[in-house]
Amino acid sequence: ESGGTKGLPFDIHLKEFVVERHAPSADIHPPQEVLVAFNRTREPVSQVPVELNGDQYVVGSVSGKEVYTRILRREPDFSVNMETREVISRSEELNNPALLLEMSTESVTNKIWVFANHPGMPMLASGKPTDETSAFVMVYDLHYTSDPRGKIKEFRSSLQIMEHGVSVAEKTIVVNSPMKYKGYSIYQSGYDKDRESWSQLQIVKDPGVPLVYTGFVLMLAGLSMVFYLKPLKTGK
Repeated sequence: ESGGTKGLPFDIHLKEFVVERHAPSADIHPPQEVLVAFNRTREPVSQVPVELNGDQYVVGSVSGKEVYTRILRREPDFSVNMETREVISRSEELNNPALLLEMSTESVTNKIWVFANHPGMPMLASGKPTDETSAFVMVYDLHYTSDPRGKIKEFRSSLQIMEHGVSVAEKTIVVNSPMKYKGYSIYQSGYDKDRESWSQLQIVKDPGVPLVYTGFVLMLAGLSMVFYLKPLKTGK
């Protein structure tokens, strides 16, 4: 039915999703680091320079009280030592960049970690958030002028068709090269561009396709009769 949701007569399993890239460019510039404060209605209200200079910046105000932030620490590859429970950086690569922020008013101070890979999901380091210090969501982001991983060459999904728990068909699909099964065409249509953790498929079934092919067959049969049978009749 038009506009409704219809189930498939089989299951589709994603065995593997691969993004193939060209070699990264040698002239990639370091990313621009940005720290933006959003209010509770998700509107940006201020931007803070990502610098370890000890300066304190006004984020905004709540009920007449100003809220401040200060960047205390920056880790390019945030991790936690499971033995000592101390925060460490596993490398100097920007694999999991994080900032330790001090959020404060005139009377209250607490510290939070914010992560570029997990915006809007801070981790409390110390203190207790108040209505004022938690009124703003601090979002840490990296802006690249070019993708440091290299330009995308191709992305593909290895699919497996299952019926009653049994694998009945497998194929690796790419854009414009679908997998076809029982009248369905399964296209590679997109993927998670941020983390490359999922694949987006488009499934199409055109019930009129067999009728079209049947029409072609009948048309060819009609032409054969015109060109071959009619001369035979006139020649008698």
